Amino acid sequence: MPFGLKNTPATFSQVLIVAFKEFIHKFLEVYFDDWIVFALVKRHVSSLHLMLDTCQRYQIALNLKKCIFYVPFGFFLRHVVCKQGLMVGPVKIIVIVNLEAFRNVKQLRATLGKNGYYRNLLGGMRR
Repeated sequence: MPFGLKNTPATFSQVLIVAFKEFIHKFLEVYFDDWIVFALVKRHVSSLHLMLDTCQRYQIALNLKKCIFYVPFGFFLRHVVCKQGLMVGPVKIIVIVNLEAFRNVKQLRATLGKNGYYRNLLGGMRR
């Protein structure tokens, strides 16, 4: 990604979304130049193969010195990545557990907005 050009990060993000739209949230998460492929060991090789083929098709170059492969557990944008998939990180769970009582409607609405984001990560969350 060339730097110094106007709107380069936004354009690069759009290219990634278009290129990987069928894989995002299934076995691939993309945030600018941070990508993560998560899958069980049996499917990990095929998932990597699909991702690398797509990179080749769209002429997206990877820096292999910065790539890490086959990590059983890791963190990605303060989320935990493991064999179960993408989960909420422990720091965020501590913050949610230690929430104080709401003092006004604005704080309540802000919290409900954050809950909407975490709804898809927390399976048993009530609406």
